[in-house]
Amino acid sequence: MKITTVNKYLKNYHLEGDCWIWDGWIDRLGYGGIGGGNTKHIKAHRFFYEHHRESIPEGMTIDHLCRNRRCVNPEHLEVVSSYVNKLRAIRVRRAKSAKTHCFRGHEYTPENTMQKTGILGGRECRICRAARDHNRQR
Repeated sequence: MKITTVNKYLKNYHLEGDCWIWDGWIDRLGYGGIGGGNTKHIKAHRFFYEHHRESIPEGMTIDHLCRNRRCVNPEHLEVVSSYVNKLRAIRVRRAKSAKTHCFRGHEYTPENTMQKTGILGGRECRICRAARDHNRQR
């Protein structure tokens, strides 16, 4: 990759707290991506980790310690095996499923809870969803 291209990518984020949020292309799983056209796509967080820290050993993956898939802050990234990364994801999923209220304080009841479909799955508060849809239509 050319130096001018590398410098362009190194500036393609904004700050949200301690996270460096990727402003470029986002894939369907919510991870930032770099490349395209005549070049191979690479994950933005892998690019930042290797640029700021060290190369990633073959067969290893990057875990977002902050749990934000768009974050490219090398301090929030850790090289781990796929097995460890999956165990951590399961732990986070279990913690989320144990919650009794959404982040706005509405109780998760059968009447107020929608199961999300798709790759990420999860659940959503119907009250919050209705408010978001109403605001979007305005």
